[in-house]
Amino acid sequence: MLRGAEGDAFPYVPLPRYYRDRPGCVARYYSENVLVRPPTEDRGHVWGYVGAQRPDEVLALKFYDSEALRRGDGSVRVMCPHSAFRLPGLEDEPARRSCELRVWCIW
Repeated sequence: MLRGAEGDAFPYVPLPRYYRDRPGCVARYYSENVLVRPPTEDRGHVWGYVGAQRPDEVLALKFYDSEALRRGDGSVRVMCPHSAFRLPGLEDEPARRSCELRVWCIW
């Protein structure tokens, strides 16, 4: 996961996604994902890694927060960029398993 100091904004580019005629969905649907821009020369990205995670441990990432858009003052982070990668030396280990759960919290 990409970490930053409190109040940091990650420069990103919106990636538009158009869905049409997907079974079980509305006829047309639009959404945006984000692509984090490369770091600037004066400031690099800081990545965090969760290693040796046990099956009974949970890591929750906030992908989107509408409160950040409502406030608009940088006090609430909009998202948490994340990625996957190969870890050298672990090619013969069993693959990590993950479960993605999307939850909408409305109050």
